Amino acid sequence: MVGMRLLVATSNPGKYREIKEGLAPLGWTLFSLLDYPFKMPPEEGSTFEDNAVLKAAFAAKHSGLPTLADALALPTRHFRQDIAHAKLRLAGDLVYGPWPQLSLGLQHKRQRDFLVPSLVGAVDDSGNDVYLAATKLFLGGAGGRHLLVNGVLRSSNANQTGLLGFGGDARRGRSLLGEASVAVLLDPRWAVGVEYRQKPDNLGFAREHDWKDVFVGWFPNKRVAVVAAYADFGSIATLDRQEAWYVSVQLSH
Repeated sequence: MVGMRLLVATSNPGKYREIKEGLAPLGWTLFSLLDYPFKMPPEEGSTFEDNAVLKAAFAAKHSGLPTLADALALPTRHFRQDIAHAKLRLAGDLVYGPWPQLSLGLQHKRQRDFLVPSLVGAVDDSGNDVYLAATKLFLGGAGGRHLLVNGVLRSSNANQTGLLGFGGDARRGRSLLGEASVAVLLDPRWAVGVEYRQKPDNLGFAREHDWKDVFVGWFPNKRVAVVAAYADFGSIATLDRQEAWYVSVQLSH
């Protein structure tokens, strides 16, 4: 890929210089919008992210040069992350007694493809999430069916759970975030529910939206668990309406 010609869709000399310096080890020839005479379309998007996507798409089409996504073969296809997770039960009980089961957890995360996150403002390639979880099963709590409620308070500075690095140019420090899930156990084998997760907003180039999903779970026996969900992630790295179906099959001994 040495010798590749790449257009950086910005007319800001400072931002162009930062990106050029970051990509210098790759040996690419870079250009900015100052190097091309074509007139950019009006910024008619409703947000900064919309206008950024509009300019990048227009520049790529009219210049004939590859985009940063194509050149790196990364942004929406190849972000890797390592996670180490430890969890300790503190007190309470899932079913019996007035108090929920309380657990304290720690997740250490390391982003393995940090070039792009660093260029868009991420500060670190690793970070720690610390969280306190409370879980309670209310017997017959939903019209005679069992109701499972879980709440989490999480301290984190992870961007998109760490896939886009940690901390950012807009906010470097940690945020206290809430998460919640509610599930109704229809019978011993079936459950339906909803989940909601707050997200930090650390990167200036793209707002990070909260996540939410609805799910159904099937548990035919103690060794098999199948969960299907429809998830709405909002906007991710200027890409709007990131929604998807999700299916998980877990087998245990």
